Amino acid sequence: MAEARVLEGLHTESRSITSGNYSRTLCYRLGTLERLTELLSEGTGKLSHVVKDPRQVTPAEFAIIEVLWAHPQDLPVSAVKQELAPRRNLAYTTVMTLLDKMRRKGSVKRKKRGKAYYYSPTVKRQEVLNFMVQQFANSYCHGSRHLLEPFIQERRVSVGARLRMNAPTGHPDLDVELL
Repeated sequence: MAEARVLEGLHTESRSITSGNYSRTLCYRLGTLERLTELLSEGTGKLSHVVKDPRQVTPAEFAIIEVLWAHPQDLPVSAVKQELAPRRNLAYTTVMTLLDKMRRKGSVKRKKRGKAYYYSPTVKRQEVLNFMVQQFANSYCHGSRHLLEPFIQERRVSVGARLRMNAPTGHPDLDVELL
Protein backbone atom coordinates (compact mmCIF):
# COMPACT_ATOMS: atom_id res chain seq x y z
CA MET A 1 0.00 0.00 0.00
CA ALA A 2 2.84 2.41 0.77
CA GLU A 3 4.15 1.93 -2.77
CA ALA A 4 0.75 2.84 -4.23
CA ARG A 5 0.72 6.06 -2.17
CA VAL A 6 4.23 6.93 -3.41
CA LEU A 7 3.18 6.37 -7.00
CA GLU A 8 -0.03 8.34 -6.52
CA GLY A 9 1.91 11.21 -4.91
CA LEU A 10 4.45 11.28 -7.73
CA HIS A 11 1.70 11.19 -10.32
CA THR A 12 -0.27 14.02 -8.69
CA GLU A 13 2.82 16.16 -8.09
CA SER A 14 4.16 15.55 -11.59
CA ARG A 15 0.91 16.57 -13.27
CA SER A 16 0.71 19.80 -11.22
CA ILE A 17 4.01 21.09 -12.63
CA THR A 18 3.22 22.61 -15.99
CA SER A 19 5.66 25.31 -17.06
CA GLY A 20 8.83 27.28 -16.50
CA ASN A 21 12.02 25.77 -15.11
CA TYR A 22 10.02 22.85 -13.81
CA SER A 23 9.44 21.21 -17.20
CA ARG A 24 12.52 19.01 -16.79
CA THR A 25 11.27 17.97 -13.34
CA LEU A 26 7.97 17.03 -14.94
CA CYS A 27 9.68 14.84 -17.54
CA TYR A 28 11.95 13.26 -14.94
CA ARG A 29 9.12 12.54 -12.53
CA LEU A 30 6.89 11.10 -15.23
CA GLY A 31 9.79 8.91 -16.34
CA THR A 32 10.37 7.85 -12.75
CA LEU A 33 6.68 7.12 -12.37
CA GLU A 34 6.78 4.85 -15.41
CA ARG A 35 9.86 3.02 -14.08
CA LEU A 36 8.31 2.62 -10.62
CA THR A 37 5.20 1.21 -12.23
CA GLU A 38 7.38 -1.27 -14.16
CA LEU A 39 9.10 -2.35 -10.94
CA LEU A 40 5.80 -2.96 -9.20
CA SER A 41 4.43 -4.89 -12.17
CA GLU A 42 7.47 -7.19 -12.07
CA GLY A 43 5.92 -8.73 -8.98
CA THR A 44 8.43 -7.59 -6.36
CA GLY A 45 5.86 -5.36 -4.66
CA LYS A 46 8.66 -3.40 -3.00
CA LEU A 47 10.56 -0.29 -3.91
CA SER A 48 13.97 -0.93 -2.39
CA HIS A 49 15.73 2.03 -3.99
CA VAL A 50 15.16 5.08 -6.15
CA VAL A 51 15.81 4.31 -9.79
CA LYS A 52 18.49 6.47 -11.42
CA ASP A 53 18.77 7.24 -15.10
CA PRO A 54 21.21 4.80 -16.75
CA ARG A 55 22.66 7.65 -18.83
CA GLN A 56 23.71 9.53 -15.71
CA VAL A 57 27.28 8.46 -15.00
CA THR A 58 29.97 9.84 -12.72
CA PRO A 59 33.46 10.59 -14.10
CA ALA A 60 34.76 7.26 -12.75
CA GLU A 61 31.80 5.39 -14.27
CA PHE A 62 32.37 7.21 -17.57
CA ALA A 63 35.99 6.01 -17.67
CA ILE A 64 34.75 2.45 -17.14
CA ILE A 65 31.99 2.59 -19.72
CA GLU A 66 34.45 4.06 -22.27
CA VAL A 67 36.48 0.85 -21.90
CA LEU A 68 33.33 -1.21 -22.49
CA TRP A 69 32.35 0.87 -25.55
CA ALA A 70 35.80 0.28 -27.05
CA HIS A 71 35.37 -3.52 -26.98
CA PRO A 72 32.71 -5.38 -28.95
CA GLN A 73 32.90 -8.37 -26.58
CA ASP A 74 31.84 -8.51 -22.94
CA LEU A 75 34.69 -7.89 -20.49
CA PRO A 76 35.39 -9.24 -17.00
CA VAL A 77 36.32 -6.88 -14.15
CA SER A 78 40.01 -7.80 -14.48
CA ALA A 79 40.12 -6.72 -18.15
CA VAL A 80 38.36 -3.44 -17.39
CA LYS A 81 40.82 -2.76 -14.56
CA GLN A 82 43.76 -3.57 -16.84
CA GLU A 83 42.50 -1.20 -19.56
CA LEU A 84 42.00 1.58 -17.01
CA ALA A 85 45.44 1.16 -15.38
CA PRO A 86 47.38 3.63 -17.58
CA ARG A 87 44.84 6.42 -16.92
CA ARG A 88 43.39 5.56 -13.52
CA ASN A 89 44.92 3.21 -11.01
CA LEU A 90 41.79 1.79 -9.39
CA ALA A 91 41.67 -1.23 -7.12
CA TYR A 92 39.98 -4.36 -8.45
CA THR A 93 37.25 -4.05 -5.79
CA THR A 94 36.62 -0.42 -6.76
CA VAL A 95 36.11 -1.37 -10.42
CA MET A 96 33.87 -4.25 -9.35
CA THR A 97 31.80 -1.96 -7.10
CA LEU A 98 31.41 0.68 -9.81
CA LEU A 99 30.36 -1.92 -12.38
CA ASP A 100 27.80 -3.34 -9.96
CA LYS A 101 26.44 0.13 -9.24
CA MET A 102 26.20 0.77 -12.98
CA ARG A 103 24.43 -2.56 -13.47
CA ARG A 104 21.86 -1.73 -10.80
CA LYS A 105 20.95 1.54 -12.49
CA GLY A 106 20.95 -0.07 -15.95
CA SER A 107 24.05 1.47 -17.57
CA VAL A 108 25.66 -1.96 -18.08
CA LYS A 109 24.51 -5.57 -18.10
CA ARG A 110 26.38 -8.63 -16.91
CA LYS A 111 26.54 -12.31 -17.70
CA LYS A 112 28.08 -14.96 -15.51
CA ARG A 113 30.65 -17.23 -17.14
CA GLY A 114 32.21 -19.68 -14.76
CA LYS A 115 33.03 -17.75 -11.61
CA ALA A 116 33.40 -14.34 -13.29
CA TYR A 117 30.90 -11.74 -14.44
CA TYR A 118 31.33 -10.24 -17.90
CA TYR A 119 30.01 -6.73 -18.53
CA SER A 120 28.76 -4.84 -21.58
CA PRO A 121 27.19 -1.38 -21.97
CA THR A 122 23.43 -0.99 -22.34
CA VAL A 123 23.56 2.71 -23.23
CA LYS A 124 25.20 4.23 -26.27
CA ARG A 125 27.98 6.80 -26.04
CA GLN A 126 25.88 9.45 -27.82
CA GLU A 127 22.97 8.92 -25.40
CA VAL A 128 25.24 9.46 -22.39
CA LEU A 129 26.93 12.52 -23.89
CA ASN A 130 23.59 14.07 -24.89
CA PHE A 131 22.26 13.47 -21.40
CA MET A 132 25.35 15.01 -19.79
CA VAL A 133 25.18 18.10 -22.03
CA GLN A 134 21.48 18.50 -21.20
CA GLN A 135 22.22 18.14 -17.47
CA PHE A 136 24.86 20.87 -17.81
CA ALA A 137 22.40 23.07 -19.72
CA ASN A 138 19.74 22.45 -17.07
CA SER A 139 22.13 23.43 -14.29
CA TYR A 140 23.83 26.45 -15.85
CA CYS A 141 21.76 27.63 -18.84
CA HIS A 142 18.16 27.30 -17.61
CA GLY A 143 17.76 24.15 -19.68
CA SER A 144 18.62 25.84 -22.97
CA ARG A 145 21.24 23.98 -25.00
CA HIS A 146 21.38 26.71 -27.63
CA LEU A 147 23.11 28.97 -25.07
CA LEU A 148 26.05 26.52 -25.20
CA GLU A 149 26.41 26.67 -29.00
CA PRO A 150 28.77 29.70 -29.09
CA PHE A 151 31.17 27.90 -26.74
CA ILE A 152 31.03 24.69 -28.74
CA GLN A 153 31.52 26.56 -32.03
CA GLU A 154 34.49 28.48 -30.56
CA ARG A 155 36.05 25.19 -29.45
CA ARG A 156 35.59 23.64 -32.91
CA VAL A 157 37.37 26.55 -34.58
CA SER A 158 40.16 26.52 -31.99
CA VAL A 159 40.80 22.77 -32.27
CA GLY A 160 40.48 22.84 -36.06
CA ALA A 161 43.01 25.68 -36.38
CA ARG A 162 45.51 23.81 -34.20
CA LEU A 163 45.08 20.63 -36.23
CA ARG A 164 45.62 22.48 -39.51
CA MET A 165 48.78 24.13 -38.14
CA ASN A 166 50.16 20.76 -37.02
CA ALA A 167 49.12 18.81 -40.15
CA PRO A 168 52.02 17.64 -42.32
CA THR A 169 52.28 19.43 -45.66
CA GLY A 170 50.66 17.68 -48.55
CA HIS A 171 47.77 16.31 -46.44
CA PRO A 172 44.31 17.83 -46.81
CA ASP A 173 42.87 19.68 -43.86
CA LEU A 174 40.84 17.61 -41.46
CA ASP A 175 37.10 18.13 -41.45
CA VAL A 176 36.51 20.50 -38.53
CA GLU A 177 32.81 19.59 -38.44
CA LEU A 178 33.70 16.11 -37.20
CA LEU A 179 35.27 17.59 -34.08
